[in-house]
Amino acid sequence: EAPKDGTPLRLFAESFISEDFNPGGSMEGQWCDDLGWLAAVWNPEQDVWDTRQIVPTHFQFLPTPPKD
Repeated sequence: EAPKDGTPLRLFAESFISEDFNPGGSMEGQWCDDLGWLAAVWNPEQDVWDTRQIVPTHFQFLPTPPKD
Protein backbone atom coordinates (compact mmCIF):
# COMPACT_ATOMS: atom_id res chain seq x y z
CA GLU A 1 0.00 0.00 0.00
CA ALA A 2 1.25 3.47 -0.85
CA PRO A 3 2.30 5.66 2.07
CA LYS A 4 -0.16 8.38 3.01
CA ASP A 5 2.33 10.71 4.67
CA GLY A 6 2.91 13.25 1.86
CA THR A 7 5.85 11.38 0.34
CA PRO A 8 6.08 12.21 -3.40
CA LEU A 9 5.49 9.05 -5.46
CA ARG A 10 5.20 7.94 -9.07
CA LEU A 11 1.51 7.10 -9.55
CA PHE A 12 -0.29 5.27 -12.36
CA ALA A 13 -3.92 5.20 -13.45
CA GLU A 14 -5.43 4.40 -16.83
CA SER A 15 -7.18 7.78 -16.70
CA PHE A 16 -3.70 9.43 -16.88
CA ILE A 17 -2.98 7.95 -20.30
CA SER A 18 -2.87 10.52 -23.07
CA GLU A 19 -1.36 9.51 -26.41
CA ASP A 20 0.00 13.03 -26.94
CA PHE A 21 1.11 14.03 -23.44
CA ASN A 22 1.43 10.94 -21.22
CA PRO A 23 1.38 7.63 -23.12
CA GLY A 24 2.77 5.76 -20.07
CA GLY A 25 -0.06 6.88 -17.79
CA SER A 26 2.12 7.81 -14.82
CA MET A 27 2.95 11.03 -13.01
CA GLU A 28 4.25 12.34 -9.73
CA GLY A 29 1.74 12.83 -6.95
CA GLN A 30 1.22 12.53 -3.22
CA TRP A 31 -1.36 12.01 -0.49
CA CYS A 32 -2.93 15.10 1.07
CA ASP A 33 -4.89 14.45 4.29
CA ASP A 34 -7.65 16.93 3.38
CA LEU A 35 -8.00 16.02 -0.31
CA GLY A 36 -6.73 12.47 -0.89
CA TRP A 37 -4.37 11.68 -3.79
CA LEU A 38 -3.21 14.71 -5.78
CA ALA A 39 -1.12 14.93 -8.94
CA ALA A 40 -0.11 17.54 -11.47
CA VAL A 41 -2.04 16.75 -14.66
CA TRP A 42 -1.25 18.41 -17.99
CA ASN A 43 -4.08 20.56 -19.34
CA PRO A 44 -3.45 20.84 -23.10
CA GLU A 45 -6.36 23.25 -23.62
CA GLN A 46 -4.73 25.93 -21.45
CA ASP A 47 -1.10 24.74 -21.83
CA VAL A 48 -0.62 24.47 -18.03
CA TRP A 49 -0.29 21.89 -15.24
CA ASP A 50 -3.41 21.51 -13.08
CA THR A 51 -3.49 19.93 -9.63
CA ARG A 52 -6.23 17.29 -9.53
CA GLN A 53 -7.58 14.67 -7.19
CA ILE A 54 -6.83 11.25 -8.66
CA VAL A 55 -7.42 7.55 -8.00
CA PRO A 56 -4.15 5.74 -8.72
CA THR A 57 -4.04 1.97 -9.19
CA HIS A 58 -0.24 1.56 -8.85
CA PHE A 59 2.63 3.43 -7.25
CA GLN A 60 6.42 3.45 -7.11
CA PHE A 61 8.82 5.29 -4.85
CA LEU A 62 10.84 7.95 -6.64
CA PRO A 63 14.57 7.23 -7.03
CA THR A 64 17.07 8.88 -4.73
CA PRO A 65 18.38 12.09 -6.34
CA PRO A 66 22.00 11.96 -7.52
CA LYS A 67 24.65 13.33 -5.18
CA ASP A 68 26.87 16.21 -6.29
